[in-house]
Amino acid sequence: MSDLSFEKAIDPSQYDKIEWGSKEGKPSPIRNFFIEILRKELGGHQYNSVLDIGSGIGHMFDLYKKLGFKRIVGVEPSQRNIDISKSLHSDIQVVKASFQDFKSDEKFNVATAIMVVLHLPELNSVIQKVYSLLEESGLFLIIDADVDYETKPKWGWSIEIEKQQDGNYLVSSERKYGKITSIVRPVEHFIKAAKKDSFKIVKQEPLFASDELIKEAPYYTEIRNLPLAQLFVFQK
Repeated sequence: MSDLSFEKAIDPSQYDKIEWGSKEGKPSPIRNFFIEILRKELGGHQYNSVLDIGSGIGHMFDLYKKLGFKRIVGVEPSQRNIDISKSLHSDIQVVKASFQDFKSDEKFNVATAIMVVLHLPELNSVIQKVYSLLEESGLFLIIDADVDYETKPKWGWSIEIEKQQDGNYLVSSERKYGKITSIVRPVEHFIKAAKKDSFKIVKQEPLFASDELIKEAPYYTEIRNLPLAQLFVFQK
């Protein structure tokens, strides 16, 4: 039965069937890669608070602590992920909610969404909501799916692809850790949405496999010339 549907792509219950990494919190090679990207972008600056959208089992929390964030808040719709996160990081608040339903009067210095927007239904509303949750000059860092990477057959994954009228792609892929359905958006959609809400575009950069990632997971060698994801840094 096909899982290629918009409803499946935004359904948080699909996360409960996937092993994102060990329950001891050890990140996968690709998560380590993303952690290093965030370290480079946020290191050397003084920030007080961070909102981690789609915080999962808390893979980024140790980094935020090391970077000196005094206030860390996660938003996560999957109860399974929250339970693991609390067992690993009992000192960090994680709100059980989809980002669409998340409400807060608090303002944050930084917001992050690491491979999360591809499971949210509407990009413009995400960008707009984050803008309202940031302090002045606050940063929104996004790492999200690259169209070419997600639509390229690789590693024996079973993959279904359907291009939408708006230029987005519905992609369902059966990977070694489970089946996942996503909404994959072109770079220009992110830039257009950010500009619409008056964000300054600080950076947009394709992310290629690093030497460290390839050393940890040699199978990335065969696609080292293909962007694994896209990085966006927007400033209020």
